[in-house]
Amino acid sequence: MNRQQTILVLFFVALFFTMYFGCDYVPKNHAKAEKTEKVSKEQIGEQKMIEEAKAVLSPEQLSNLGFLEQQVQSSESDTAKVTALKKLSGEWYKLKNSAISGIYARMVAEAEPTEKAWIIAGSMFQDGYLQAEGDDSRQYCSENAVMAFEKAVEINPENIDNRISLALCFTDNPPQDNPMKGILMLRELDSKYPSNPKVLFQLAKLAMRTNQFDKAIARLEQILNVQPGNASAICMLADAYKAGGKDDKAKLFAKKCESGLK
Repeated sequence: MNRQQTILVLFFVALFFTMYFGCDYVPKNHAKAEKTEKVSKEQIGEQKMIEEAKAVLSPEQLSNLGFLEQQVQSSESDTAKVTALKKLSGEWYKLKNSAISGIYARMVAEAEPTEKAWIIAGSMFQDGYLQAEGDDSRQYCSENAVMAFEKAVEINPENIDNRISLALCFTDNPPQDNPMKGILMLRELDSKYPSNPKVLFQLAKLAMRTNQFDKAIARLEQILNVQPGNASAICMLADAYKAGGKDDKAKLFAKKCESGLK
């Protein structure tokens, strides 16, 4: 092979590697820019939610929020900022807007990533999902609730309440590619923690939702075997018996429910 042929071969080898590896190459600065753009879009979306929520508030309510927002901005320490964020989250909760409350609760959890902080954020977003009217708002709240409860589970895997809450996120908003995910998670918990009243109660609620009244009754009776005075199980049993056509038992448990609530 002469010198000219050698140069030609090396040229095509270099061209091959450039085409093969170069097409998928993303410069670091470009990747960083994409990430920044994504974060900015999320922040813009949240800011839009906040502004839309403010549009229906009274001047006094806006003044209270403005004061707390100023405290967040002017805080000279992380501790002071977190305290102000907690107050801001609480103020939005008082205004019955759990989604916005969740935004600030998540900021608290990001600053102080404790199990309790993530549980509060998840609970706010879960409540926000139930309050939301539009599909986008529901999806936003659902995704943030899942993220928050996953963080809580990660911190304390043995807390069954966190796992139940995470499963309920998926039963409320089933993933399109896995619509049974939440139910399967609850069944897995039922296998791991047999006769746990909290798990049984959620399974009973799902059974009621799908008109499987006999299954609901069976789950609720299991609860009463463990906790005879469980008021939630007693009251739901009244509804389950009535829906299942067992009127005598329905009346009996309805009386027990009423007496327990007094």
